[in-house]
Amino acid sequence: MTQLFRLIGAAFPNFDAATKASGFTIVAAFTYAGYMIPKPDMYPWFVWFFWINPMAYAFEALLANEFHDQVIPYMGPFLVPNGEGYSPETGGGQAYTGVRGAPPRATSVTGDQYLASMSFSHRNLWRNFGILCA
Repeated sequence: MTQLFRLIGAAFPNFDAATKASGFTIVAAFTYAGYMIPKPDMYPWFVWFFWINPMAYAFEALLANEFHDQVIPYMGPFLVPNGEGYSPETGGGQAYTGVRGAPPRATSVTGDQYLASMSFSHRNLWRNFGILCA
């Protein structure tokens, strides 16, 4: 990111113009890193920004490291329908609505299912680390 800001600073004639461009660039980098707009939901003509964005590689590496081999249980008001008589033990059909990648009628989601729903994978962890180091 430091090199990106240096590039922008060198490309513009004064500080005012460079700060405007760098502000726009940092907002775009965060927006297209894969969290605010997941990669499957990006417009096809903007997905190229995901691939040249170093923050996208860092974000995928962090998520893959955090969520791999995790089980995320569903609780409370996020189960639909919710209330007395709707528990899975009594045969009431409940589903989770708050996390991407949740299979129908599941009461938990694995971290790898969640990653796959955003087109991320634990297999890319070391690739992303190498890209960031390069």
